Amino acid sequence: MKKILRTCVLSVALLLCGVVTACSGSIKNQSKNLSDSWWLDGAIYHIWIKGFCDSDGDGCGDINGIRSKLDYLHDDVGCDVLWISPFFECEGKGTAVDYNMHGYDTTDYFAVNSLFGTEDDVLALVTECHERGMKIIFDFVPNHTSSEHPWFKDSVAGKNGKRDWYVWSDEAGGANPMGSSPAWFYSEEAGAWYYAPFWEHMPDLNYKNPEVQKEMRSVVYYWLDRGFDGMRIDAARYLIEDGSRSADSDSTHEWFTDLHARLAKRYKSPKLMLGEIWIERRRDALEKYFGSADKKEFDLVTDFDTGRAQQGSIIIGASSLPDASYENPHDIPGAAYATFLCNHDEYQSRLGSVFGTDYKRITLALVLAALRPPVPVIYYGQEAGLADMNLTGDIRHRGPFDWQTADALLSDPDSSINVLHAALELRKQYARTFTGATVEDFVPNRGQCAAYVLHPQDSTQKDILCVFNFSAEDYPEYIFNKKQKPLSVWSEEELVFVTPGAEETQLALEDERVIVKNIPARSAAVFLLD
Repeated sequence: MKKILRTCVLSVALLLCGVVTACSGSIKNQSKNLSDSWWLDGAIYHIWIKGFCDSDGDGCGDINGIRSKLDYLHDDVGCDVLWISPFFECEGKGTAVDYNMHGYDTTDYFAVNSLFGTEDDVLALVTECHERGMKIIFDFVPNHTSSEHPWFKDSVAGKNGKRDWYVWSDEAGGANPMGSSPAWFYSEEAGAWYYAPFWEHMPDLNYKNPEVQKEMRSVVYYWLDRGFDGMRIDAARYLIEDGSRSADSDSTHEWFTDLHARLAKRYKSPKLMLGEIWIERRRDALEKYFGSADKKEFDLVTDFDTGRAQQGSIIIGASSLPDASYENPHDIPGAAYATFLCNHDEYQSRLGSVFGTDYKRITLALVLAALRPPVPVIYYGQEAGLADMNLTGDIRHRGPFDWQTADALLSDPDSSINVLHAALELRKQYARTFTGATVEDFVPNRGQCAAYVLHPQDSTQKDILCVFNFSAEDYPEYIFNKKQKPLSVWSEEELVFVTPGAEETQLALEDERVIVKNIPARSAAVFLLD
């Protein structure tokens, strides 16, 4: 008892000295023996809890539903990391399919949404993930709360020292950084305007207040201490406003850099920080969120450009990949982009809505996303060709998973689920080549096909050539020219992966040309080159 007391007293002393630590007994259920960059080795599966799996028949997906499908996620799909949508207690709650219970309107960061289960259910999910060698991250919502959060109610009333916990002004401020809707709303009770660019009922927290910063770090520690392996951070670029700058401020970068450093000190197992940074076609601004090798910010940063090029290539039947052939940063250990074909927001339609029941194109899209350098994020149901619901707004992307379809696909060895699993297994086998390589895009003699080589940083590893035919036409021969000639000269090739029907695809290697033979319509093939 005295030893435990001394340990905790020492921890308190260290905290008072500004060192982030914790009593050893408060950090439990942690993954063990993880590499420093474990998130580079596989794929992330994004679960919208309400729509994924209902375990108790109330019409609403829940935590125990996820637990019941862990073998499917790990063994059948082949994913290593789960990202679950917000499970905190929230204002907008409802089980109906057309009710958009999104969870980003938090009313209590330390309580689990009662429609999803209990904290014990969440901790059991974490435990069972770790038992399978999987990791799990939660969706952290730091920018704003619900207007029904007790903090905001106290802020409006000027009680309990919470007035300065939100962003207030005597006058309405500037424009909304995310669009044309209002960003400032007047409170009669407070006699002032509050800042809420996402929605009138989701006011922004004031991170210029040290008490807010401390409390939100406590939220992070609370769930990471209980075993979560990291977090996806919602709306990260809007965290702190600096004067007229409401996005991508220096203060925002500084706060997340500081948080990354604190987590590195607090935990033995590396914790993932995945930042939702919705910036398109401005790579310089996006890349700043990685920080630097000695001052890291985010480990993974969302890439909204690549997913559009990938899905677009399948839609038009011709390659648009060279416009989005982004490599992961090579100068920051563990840094990588995270890409997706669609997500829970108004980004792109689900594959089932774009391609219907054309599983050949659905499969090709999934394989293409799996075999690019960024870490793939698979939105639930994509692997089974789930379609959007017949509704408007982002709720259409958040419908119930079709488990009957998934079960039927699992019984077919050539199905989208099983082919995706094979592609992810290939990615795991050559994980450092895929994520750490430089990309050499070949120039096609026409636009229907694409080919690129992944050159590993480790010269002892073989190059990997990926070939895709996006068109509805079979090609007995398709010629690619090398941009950087002769960057590599290969004498041997080994076919290591194909989509169904492409088993006879072959290569003829030349100094300045690569000739692909017998590549069928809407297919992919992968070769090791030596």
